[in-house]
Amino acid sequence: MSSADDRAVWSIAVPAAGRYEIWLDWACPKEDAGKLFTVEAGGESVAGRVDATAGWDKYQQAKVGVLTLEPGDTRLRSGRPHR
Repeated sequence: MSSADDRAVWSIAVPAAGRYEIWLDWACPKEDAGKLFTVEAGGESVAGRVDATAGWDKYQQAKVGVLTLEPGDTRLRSGRPHR
């Protein structure tokens, strides 16, 4: 089960300015699919909808977008969109 308040935050060191692909690795049964998510860093964000996999133990990977980041330490945040 998940909550609308679920969030994850990572501290990352961006080695050089550039465009970085955002890839997710997830598992989600059909009955929990369809929820929105965002990934934010450096003042930019990508958003999408969680697709179903064959269950909680069946993972898949997909590119969900690209963020342009500046070098240095930053925070990468993932969660549901802010309302």
